[in-house]
Amino acid sequence: MVDRKSDIVSSEEKRPTYTEVPVPPQYQLAHHDDEISLIELWDTLVKRKLIIIGSFITVLLLSILYTFSITPVYESRAVLQVGQTVRGQTIEDPAILVQRLKEEYRVGDSSEGSRPMPRLRNIEQDRNIKNLIVFTAEGYSSEEAQAVLNNVIDKIKEEHTLKFDEEKEYTELRLTSLNEQFERLDARIISYEERISSLPDRDGALAALLVLEKAKLSEVRSTYERQVMDLELAMSDNNINPTTLLREPTLTISPVKPNNKLNVALGAVVGAMVGVFGAFAIEFISNARRERQSGKTMGA
Repeated sequence: MVDRKSDIVSSEEKRPTYTEVPVPPQYQLAHHDDEISLIELWDTLVKRKLIIIGSFITVLLLSILYTFSITPVYESRAVLQVGQTVRGQTIEDPAILVQRLKEEYRVGDSSEGSRPMPRLRNIEQDRNIKNLIVFTAEGYSSEEAQAVLNNVIDKIKEEHTLKFDEEKEYTELRLTSLNEQFERLDARIISYEERISSLPDRDGALAALLVLEKAKLSEVRSTYERQVMDLELAMSDNNINPTTLLREPTLTISPVKPNNKLNVALGAVVGAMVGVFGAFAIEFISNARRERQSGKTMGA
């Protein structure tokens, strides 16, 4: 029995001993420091809450005053369809028309300073239908913006109508000329037929010559007939159309500028940010002064 106890004691003596390694102080206090810093941040916000609230209200009021002091801007939009001529081409290339109007009305050009209101703000081609052009104008009233578009579009329609009428008149004259030639050919063919039928049987050579001339005239007649049919088809309402308005200049009820809700929301966000930054800045300055005074006191 005694031997067994001695064995147990000797086995315990043989067990290795471990030395506890101390944890560096910076790691022991890291979690505690984080908690303190968060608490200090919250205490700073609570302590300087008047600064935060004051900054928030001040910036918010300034944004509201700015929003409601700006003269509202209204917008008008219109869609123009560039017409098509007899030859299957547009009266004016839409891309060239857009560029020409941008240069004429200085759309998007601020090299000579801001353009006064009302003004043509944007001109662009429709992405899907190339002969559609979208116009946008703006002014201090809906009527001003609408009047700008009416003036621009009326001028374009007048120019295009002149070109369209000239092209149509030229085609009608050509069609009339072809019809007259067609009628003269018919008269000559009938004349040849009458001469052939009146010839005696012994004049077979002359009859054959007349038949040959009649065949040539018939070929020419067929050519003129095809040209007449092509022109008549080209001049149908389905193939030609003048420049027209698909959407009349709009008369909006609500202004597009300023965006009251967005401005007030931005004012609230900026006011809160300014208040928080101001609170931390004042707290930092206050702590720096306190530490400086403490250093002077200890030095004395």
